Amino acid sequence: MDDGHRLRIGAGALAGALAGAVVGAVDGIRAACLFGSGLRIAITTAALAIQIGRAHV
Repeated sequence: MDDGHRLRIGAGALAGALAGAVVGAVDGIRAACLFGSGLRIAITTAALAIQIGRAHV
């Protein structure tokens, strides 16, 4: 029985891309905190990591 609700792209690839963006953001914030930067720098670093991750999808 086909209900017609299939994804056009692989759900695994989509989940992997989203997970990679989240991991990149968290790692960017962690690295910024390790080097003693302020919150603004940490958020900017996370945003940059997300943008780089999105560029590779």
